[in-house]
Amino acid sequence: MAPPPAGPAGGPAGGGVFSPSKAPSGAAEGDAPPGAIEASLGAHSPSNFYKTLNGNDIVEHGGIFVSTYAIPRLEQQLLLRVHLPGGYHFDCTAIVRWTREQRDNPDAPPGFGAQMVGVTAEQRQLIMRYVRNREPMFYDDF
Repeated sequence: MAPPPAGPAGGPAGGGVFSPSKAPSGAAEGDAPPGAIEASLGAHSPSNFYKTLNGNDIVEHGGIFVSTYAIPRLEQQLLLRVHLPGGYHFDCTAIVRWTREQRDNPDAPPGFGAQMVGVTAEQRQLIMRYVRNREPMFYDDF
């Protein structure tokens, strides 16, 4: 079986979903595309999906908070590799919409909020399954 065709940054076309049972041939399960920022989400991870006052749809009106000290600039487009429990992960394009420095709130982890763009139906299904088990954080976008 041939590996999926390459998309932007060498990732799969359309930003597929990878599970332990269908890792691409010739690639280690955890190898992120070059230049990708990795976000690992778990039951208590500082990284999490978020929603805003604009609506409850995580993909359309929210995004993902990535906990990191290496904070990109606002409006920067980047490639994210999102790791979910059970060994699932997916790659998507994202745009940095807000940032939080350590000095802004010493009680909250530093990082950035990014809007995911071009999310596939399969990726959306994984996101929705995750947020059914862990409430997304809230970001006041006003």
